[in-house]
Amino acid sequence: MAETVLDSMSKSLSLVNRGVKQAGFYVLGGAAMPAILIEIGFLTNRKEERKLSTPEHREAMARAIYAGLAEYKRRYDQRLRTAQSQPAKGGPTR
Repeated sequence: MAETVLDSMSKSLSLVNRGVKQAGFYVLGGAAMPAILIEIGFLTNRKEERKLSTPEHREAMARAIYAGLAEYKRRYDQRLRTAQSQPAKGGPTR
């Protein structure tokens, strides 16, 4: 899921793709579903701080994140439908 969202953000916003990192983030530890933590910029970087201060950039960021999540769900649903239409291994075929 994180890779799909990052890809959407990178393409939509012309961001440098720094890759997906994994760690035992406390805020994600108890999630009983797919979960990601997104860093959308660094306030210590003056250029990024200026961008983040504009409603247009925040809206574009939110739209890119949404598009990535929607794409992840579309792919997930497609895999689920494919798996459900496959006969079980060793079982009868229709």
